[in-house]
Amino acid sequence: PQLKAAIAEYKREIRLSNYYKAHYNLGVIYEERGRHQAAMDEYKAAIRLHPTLADAHNNLGRIYSRRGQYDKAIKEYLRAARLDRREPLYPINLGIALVKSGERRRAIRHFRRALRLDPKNVDAMVNLGFVLIDRPGSISEGIEVLKKALRVLPRGPFVLAGLAIGYLRLGKVALAKRLARRAVRLAPKDAFVTK
Repeated sequence: PQLKAAIAEYKREIRLSNYYKAHYNLGVIYEERGRHQAAMDEYKAAIRLHPTLADAHNNLGRIYSRRGQYDKAIKEYLRAARLDRREPLYPINLGIALVKSGERRRAIRHFRRALRLDPKNVDAMVNLGFVLIDRPGSISEGIEVLKKALRVLPRGPFVLAGLAIGYLRLGKVALAKRLARRAVRLAPKDAFVTK
């Protein structure tokens, strides 16, 4: 009932003033309800009215990414990151889309940028760490990044799982097993951690 009232109110606001924020807020509601095409239409309308609305570009990128349209997602995340150079979420999302599109080297740059903006951002550390441990010459560097993440989030199952993978790649099997067991104890139902 409240959600329907909010949707009706935003639609009324759009009819009366075509306010960009009403389009954006309506897009958020539609996205949360899984109505991705309607959300995209509203985000695009908000951007037409307010081209520098970084959040709308970011949210549009998120929907493109969910659809596997990484080229479009990357463009939107780049726009968001350029419009608001202080928000670490945008380069993190950009980095994730770049990883998914196979552009790991570019992704590393954006994860590092997010860490310059917020040195204790666990999401940036974990993503950077995972990309680095996946590169033969960067495994030790990736482990160091993940160890920093573990200091910030000591009970983070993804951090522990990443460290386990990194140490396994270095041939430190006993340490990798201990870390993997801790990760599984913390997140026994998580498919990523238990694989």
